[in-house]
Amino acid sequence: MKNQGYDNIYFVDDSPKNVDAVIKDSGIKDVFVVALGDNNPETKADWIEREMKNQGYDNIYFVDDSPKNVDAVRKRLNKYPNIRKKVQLVKHG
Repeated sequence: MKNQGYDNIYFVDDSPKNVDAVIKDSGIKDVFVVALGDNNPETKADWIEREMKNQGYDNIYFVDDSPKNVDAVRKRLNKYPNIRKKVQLVKHG
C-alpha cells in the first residue's frame, strides 16, 4: 500500500485478536492498530470521520469484510464530496 501513495494505514477493529498475523500476511509495513472495543458499524464510521477531520485527510481508502461496516463508512464519507474515497468490501477465501 505504501507504493500506492498511502502514508498512514490504520487497522481498525473491534478487537485486535489475530491482527499481527493479518498485517504480517498482507506485507504492509508501519500500520497503526486501533481497537474500538465495539462492533457497531457506526462506531467505525465515527472513528474514521473523526480521524479524517482531526488529521486533515483528504484521501480515504477503506476496506472491510463486513457489508454493514462498508455501508456505514460509505454513507458517512459521502457527506464529504471533496474527499477522495474508495470504500470496498473484501471477501475471504
